[in-house]
Amino acid sequence: MKKTISFLLAVLSLLSFSGCDSPPIELSPPIDLSPLIDDGDYPDKMYSYAENNAELVIFRAGGVYLTYSRDKDYWIRLVGDVPDRMMLGDGRFELISADIKRYSGGIAGYMGNPEIVRLNAYEPMTTEQAVTLCGLKDYDPELARSGEPFVYGEYLFCANRVYHGGTLVGEYSTQPEAEAAMGLRVIPDSSVEMERLGKYYLYVFRCGDQYLSYCPHIGMNSCWTPYINSRFGNEPEAFTLEDGESAYIHSAEIIKLNGGNAGYVNVPMVMNDEDYEIVGYDIISDRMPPYWGVFRSGKYEDTDGNSKDRAEFSDTCNAMFDRDVSGTWLIFYIDGKYRVYLDDHEDKKQIGIYDTPEEVNALFR
Repeated sequence: MKKTISFLLAVLSLLSFSGCDSPPIELSPPIDLSPLIDDGDYPDKMYSYAENNAELVIFRAGGVYLTYSRDKDYWIRLVGDVPDRMMLGDGRFELISADIKRYSGGIAGYMGNPEIVRLNAYEPMTTEQAVTLCGLKDYDPELARSGEPFVYGEYLFCANRVYHGGTLVGEYSTQPEAEAAMGLRVIPDSSVEMERLGKYYLYVFRCGDQYLSYCPHIGMNSCWTPYINSRFGNEPEAFTLEDGESAYIHSAEIIKLNGGNAGYVNVPMVMNDEDYEIVGYDIISDRMPPYWGVFRSGKYEDTDGNSKDRAEFSDTCNAMFDRDVSGTWLIFYIDGKYRVYLDDHEDKKQIGIYDTPEEVNALFR
């Protein structure tokens, strides 16, 4: 629907359109989408419609161009590139008037993404003007992955890129690194390698004064490691456990840590742990495939009658479980000590800390 008062005219008092006197630029479609558009109806169908003299704010973040229009009131990626004549630098805004084509649907899941067909006018904008016209939001860690630009003081954040005064400060693989660049947090060890893993589930156990975690995602550490929260602390941020209690986090944003002074090896750092539930040892023992009963007996017979060597504690195996009439046992081997816990169906508790496996074996009936 054509607006009574053009967005462009509404901001003429704020901006002077130096590009308005230039002749319009005809653009060849950067992406040929015509074969994907027809009169049929089927899943992932691509729809399009033309819009003349549309007013758009465009922001460039590296090789990505984001657009905002007041009638849509959200940021969305541009289909194709902007014309070279605009000279839109990285981290810069421009206000344009153009004839465009919008696309919706398709395998890419377009939501009205515009493509510039004919550029009528353009004008550079400052970040302050973009804040006023587009209502740029303050930086919010929960919204950071939405893809839109955010402001934090004199900083601008978009797609893990941080800008200051229109100049790129850096591009970061993880949110904590970007936040550190804006002064929002401190990373105590800058030599730690950080890699975003994404959403995955996680197991947590409190062993004495230490929280342990285990993430079964492929490529992660195969043993239990100290729990690392979003501030590099050792305790969950949304809940607490008593010694011997365990929890299951259904969907955590996880960053994989390696190296650093702590010598991390594929250790999960948990960015959010609100989606959790307290669980029993029957659940935790599923993440401890080595069976202590095999360890204490020396060997066992598999289904084919072949003898297999017992499991051994090592750098990649620091926890085992057992079951007997008493309940479910968990044995953690940490710092050269055997830390034994028992879930007897009524209580979960630490039985003791032992120096040798023989001492642990003596606990079983």
